[in-house]
Amino acid sequence: KEEAGEVLREVDFHQLKIENSQYLKQIEQYNQDLLQLKVMTGKTQLVLNSYKDKAKEEELNRKFRDDISNYRVPDVLEYVRETWNRFDLEKKVKTWERKVDIAELAHKTYSKTWENIKMYNDQDQDMK
Repeated sequence: KEEAGEVLREVDFHQLKIENSQYLKQIEQYNQDLLQLKVMTGKTQLVLNSYKDKAKEEELNRKFRDDISNYRVPDVLEYVRETWNRFDLEKKVKTWERKVDIAELAHKTYSKTWENIKMYNDQDQDMK
């Protein structure tokens, strides 16, 4: 009003105060609505996550049910034969491990003997 050349009156200030308080109430209402929407969104997200988890669990249960329904118990003779083969293989592994240990020990002994012979020969040649 001042720019238009009019004089500001106390009534104008009072009207501005009323409008301002109305706007503040409206903003407060919008904030309350926004808060409610956020709470609703949070609850909805929790429900959605529980449905997602439930679908994953159902998929796992279906897979386990399929595995159980497709499981085949081996024949008794087949089981005994496989167990025997496993024991036989374990015995062979132990035998080969012992042979390797013996071969390593022999290698160390031969290497040490060879080093001693070389050292003796080097000393013998140094004396000549």
